[in-house]
Amino acid sequence: MKCKYCSGTDLKRDGHTSTGSQSYLCRGCGRKSLANGRVHKGRFDLEVIRFAQRQRIEGMTYRDIAALILKQFGVKTSDVTVIHWCTEPQFKLDCIHYWIISPASGGETSSGVCKFCGTQKAFNNYFKKEFYTTTQAHREKQKALDLDPV
Repeated sequence: MKCKYCSGTDLKRDGHTSTGSQSYLCRGCGRKSLANGRVHKGRFDLEVIRFAQRQRIEGMTYRDIAALILKQFGVKTSDVTVIHWCTEPQFKLDCIHYWIISPASGGETSSGVCKFCGTQKAFNNYFKKEFYTTTQAHREKQKALDLDPV
């Protein structure tokens, strides 16, 4: 059996769910899954957990995040639960990057850093020539409409 998240094979039994399904804990990534490969369902939606993590990155306190979750999602949670979501590795979710790109400095690329996870990436400071070229079908359509080709 493999972990659904990291494909690791170092799994240990970790109790049962309320419906009696065997639960496994991956020693590699620390996440839980069920015997049939499904994700271990928690009480909270992943959307709520991701929201809490983003608010913490923005600088909100754990208690304020818990109050905001109650206000926006109608879900009551404690600040201790929010602390677990933001600090424990099993709640680490895949990042939806928010790139901070440095200004162009005359080179072909500028470096960018994700505001949330710190991943770095190089971005082109120009569009490639292929971006501006048009297809033959597009040129024929323009001629048929009696427009100047782009």
